[in-house]
Amino acid sequence: MDITMNARHCTVPESIRGQAQARLERLQRFDVRMLGATVTFSAESGVKQVDIRAVIKGGPPQLGHGSGPTFRSALDRAMERMERQVKRRRERRRTYRTRVSSTFETPISKRSGSRSKTFTGRSARFCSSSC
Repeated sequence: MDITMNARHCTVPESIRGQAQARLERLQRFDVRMLGATVTFSAESGVKQVDIRAVIKGGPPQLGHGSGPTFRSALDRAMERMERQVKRRRERRRTYRTRVSSTFETPISKRSGSRSKTFTGRSARFCSSSC
């Protein structure tokens, strides 16, 4: 995974950069299709902010924003939001996959014969037992 770190109007300690990189790499266990992430650190009026943008193949980018008195607390808040979004995305994919696979092959009998016809995909959901 390609991780890019930017700092706007501030300097970020190497320990915080390392922690951000390690936590983003651990986030990849929830979705292996994660291609890369951009982490932006900024400091304005004494408030530290962290923005994370993760690109996942086959979907829109996931965004996480956190702010706090230190970069560590801002990073924690942003990572919590990212984890929640990625977990929710994974759960939705699993639910969709199980719902589709349960209706994927449904045997449907013809009216006049004993032979059964198998419909696949969407047609199985829209065809009644009298097809």
